[in-house]
Amino acid sequence: MKSYYHIKLLNGYSNKWSIGESIRTPSNESNHFQKSILRGLDRITSDRRNNQRFLDYASDFIDENDFNKFDSSELDTEMTELMLEEKYSGFQHLASELLKCNFQYLKWIREEIFENIRLKYYEKIPSRKKGIWICENEYVKFWWDEIGKNSRKEIYEIKLADSTKLHKADELYVKLTSLSPSELENNAHQYWKGIINSDSNIEILYEGELIVINKFESIDEWQKTNT
Repeated sequence: MKSYYHIKLLNGYSNKWSIGESIRTPSNESNHFQKSILRGLDRITSDRRNNQRFLDYASDFIDENDFNKFDSSELDTEMTELMLEEKYSGFQHLASELLKCNFQYLKWIREEIFENIRLKYYEKIPSRKKGIWICENEYVKFWWDEIGKNSRKEIYEIKLADSTKLHKADELYVKLTSLSPSELENNAHQYWKGIINSDSNIEILYEGELIVINKFESIDEWQKTNT
């Protein structure tokens, strides 16, 4: 039976696995990926009041300072002087917070669209909300470098109880960009059809039971046994 690999983030939200342990993907609840998106939305909601207060302040500031009256040749200088003042440093923080907010909502919207398309047209394919991401031997290094670049993680070699519950797809279709809903729907169809357009961004979704047969605490340890 073919071996596959799962790269697990050790972020405190999921338990480590043990060699020989039998694992089953959730059937009645969301997986850790979906839960992480919802946790991110919860954090955004809790921070919304503080951000809104600063947005109100920024709006009042702009209203009180009519930037249209600046001579275009002097605008950059005027704006630079304003931004250098310590009391306006909050604008940079707000921009960062809004970027995080936008990113998190884009993830949630994408996953909702992808799941709706799957349920309507490809319901027998494993779900991104309940399945687990695995990869084949040749893609372990790529995904190790991509996933949680500054996070602790481990590599688990696994055997699948039912290899028919696999879906191989191109991860490029889920890259977060400013796409319209119709463009996201088109990407979802390409993803669920399994159309591959890249050489390295191949991901596999699996639903069902798996057995842990080995684990590696680093990519170096894995490479020593797989070269």
